[in-house]
Amino acid sequence: MMKTTVERLADDKLRLDIEVPEAILQEAVDATLEMMGREMRMPGFRPGKVPTQAVLARVGREGAQAEAVRMFLDDWYAAAVMGAGIRPIAAPDIDFPEEDGDGFRFSATVSVVKKPKLPELKKLQVDKPNLPDTQ
Repeated sequence: MMKTTVERLADDKLRLDIEVPEAILQEAVDATLEMMGREMRMPGFRPGKVPTQAVLARVGREGAQAEAVRMFLDDWYAAAVMGAGIRPIAAPDIDFPEEDGDGFRFSATVSVVKKPKLPELKKLQVDKPNLPDTQ
C-alpha cells in the first residue's frame, strides 16, 4: 500500500507526496526486467528469451530501477490520486526529491477545481412565490 499525503498549496493547487514501498518497487523492477528480456537481443540467447539475471547484469540495478520508474510512474500516480479522492483537472508536475532510504518517493503538484465561495446562509434572502391558496 502506497502512502500518500496531500497538502493544499492554494485554492486550486494540491501537492501529493507519494511513497512507493520497497516491495512494490521490487515488483516493478522484476516486471521491467522480464519485459526487457523479451525485447532484448543478446548473443548466446534466443531472441526474446534473455533471462532476467543477464538483463540485470547488462543494464545494472540503477538502470533497471530507472526504467521501472519510467514505466510505472503513471500507475503509481493514478493509484495515489484515486486513494486520496481528488480529481485533478490538468497533468501533474512531477518532482523527484533526493532518495533517503528504502522505497521510492516523488511529489506531484496538481491543479484542481477551486472550492466555491458560498455566502453566509443568514444573509440569503428568498422570495416566497405568490401562489393562490387551493383548499
